Amino acid sequence: MEKHQLWEYRVITAGSTFKTNKDEEVQEFLNQWGTEGWELVAVHILENTGKIRIYAKRALTNPPRSAKRWPG
Repeated sequence: MEKHQLWEYRVITAGSTFKTNKDEEVQEFLNQWGTEGWELVAVHILENTGKIRIYAKRALTNPPRSAKRWPG
């Protein structure tokens, strides 16, 4: 039986889209994530906040001991 690829995710909400960091700073930040194995999968602009949310994933090499349930 084939094993399914397991993933771990990282989400960060960043500053303001109107007062952004320099492109070079953002690029350095994303490159650091890349060296850690993270792959950018989406960017979402949070309406009327001036903020963005960045989503990334990477292959999970050591499965967690227990899965966390979605709050609610």
